[in-house]
Amino acid sequence: MPILNAQERVELAINKIAKARQSTEDQLTWLAYIKEHLIENLAISEEDFETMPIFERHGGLRKVKKIFEDDFNVLFSDEAGDVFKYLMEDCNLHTVLRLPNGTFTPYSQGVKANVIFFQKGLPTENTWIYDCRTNIPGVTKKNRPLTPEMFAEFEKFYGKDPNGQSRRRQNGEDVRFHRFPLSQIKERNYNLDITWLKDENFEDPNSLPEPHILAGDAIMELNACVNELQAILDLIDAEEVE
Repeated sequence: MPILNAQERVELAINKIAKARQSTEDQLTWLAYIKEHLIENLAISEEDFETMPIFERHGGLRKVKKIFEDDFNVLFSDEAGDVFKYLMEDCNLHTVLRLPNGTFTPYSQGVKANVIFFQKGLPTENTWIYDCRTNIPGVTKKNRPLTPEMFAEFEKFYGKDPNGQSRRRQNGEDVRFHRFPLSQIKERNYNLDITWLKDENFEDPNSLPEPHILAGDAIMELNACVNELQAILDLIDAEEVE
């Protein structure tokens, strides 16, 4: 079997889902949104349909559930995990870097971005995740722009070997650089959205995100409410027609 890159693996898994059942045009459109999300992120959850802009601007969770109906759970089945299962079988996905909140603001506000490091030709045994997001102030265009210094600690832990083969050590559980064996990732259906650091933002008001980030989150919440109200109005209109 030829070695495929991450995008090709995502397309393979999404095509498998689409061919496994008769899909409507709306379902195929949403599968395209999901494919785009998976290429840029490491996992997909039900919450993502409410918070990620690519889903939120097209109606969010309520819309996708309406389109897929009883088949909605297929989006979280083993078939969706095939994207990363295939990648880890053919490649050593040795490192994941979680970028700080606001990395791509204002272009993709609210997106939680990750950088994936993998070596072709070797299966994955362990994946190290460096959390450069939790309890770290968000990036802003003026006051706190993205700089190389933000990743100095990550580079130190990563090591000199570009293929991630440098000797690494995890000093305790409450550290930013954490190792996860393949067996643990399999138990999670190949979902790499793993949390181990305690988020202190809600305890320390001085570490809250920048106001424009909070405002952006509020706008997304309001848009979700508007979509839900619109769905209620549509139901009322439909009943009146009947």
